[in-house]
Amino acid sequence: MNMCPSNKRKLAPELCLKGQVYFIYSTYQNLQELQNKISLLGGKVDEFFSRDITTVLVEDIHLLGYQFTPSELSAKPSYNP
Repeated sequence: MNMCPSNKRKLAPELCLKGQVYFIYSTYQNLQELQNKISLLGGKVDEFFSRDITTVLVEDIHLLGYQFTPSELSAKPSYNP
């Protein structure tokens, strides 16, 4: 038996993601690859967002090349007490 990706318990590779339901927002090429890999590990990919989703994967191509600097990050709370 192989180790599950979390390395916390030993499971058969096809059971590592059993019970996990994913919603993926990505390019078509990446979507197909992720669907294949997730299903091989026992997970499920839903095409529509619902309350059954356990994990959301988002690929934002606009943020991939953008570097954040500490001065651009706000340390203010989003609420006013």
